[in-house]
Amino acid sequence: MSRSKKKYILSNGNRNSWECSIRWAARSKSECYLGLGWKRFVSENNLCVGDSIKVEVPKDDDKTIIITKV
Repeated sequence: MSRSKKKYILSNGNRNSWECSIRWAARSKSECYLGLGWKRFVSENNLCVGDSIKVEVPKDDDKTIIITKV
């Protein structure tokens, strides 16, 4: 993932997608926060507090993040 990018596409792995903004943490090179778009993704994918998720960033696609419930 590129720190210069501010917008990504979240996918649930089922050909559905949501645009989401990302804010990178100043104190870490690898920590980021999902912003605008995350709540809609959570709601439409029936995610709840305590759910376990898997986050994948495909090497061949620098704009998509695949998030699936495990």
